[in-house]
Amino acid sequence: MFAYPYGAFTKETVLALEINGIDMQVYGVGMNYFNNFDKNYIKRINIPCEMTGKEIMEEINKIN
Repeated sequence: MFAYPYGAFTKETVLALEINGIDMQVYGVGMNYFNNFDKNYIKRINIPCEMTGKEIMEEINKIN
């Protein structure tokens, strides 16, 4: 798995990592929808260590 720093990626970097055996790539912020899921474009949210469970849920709910 590879997580792009700051979510910065290009089609070329995705392809280069795929060719070199990286099975999953994580980028950007957002929600993943499994009816159209691509393991090379997995979205994420940033969770700093000081965030509470309630704050994490609020962050998730903002995306929907």
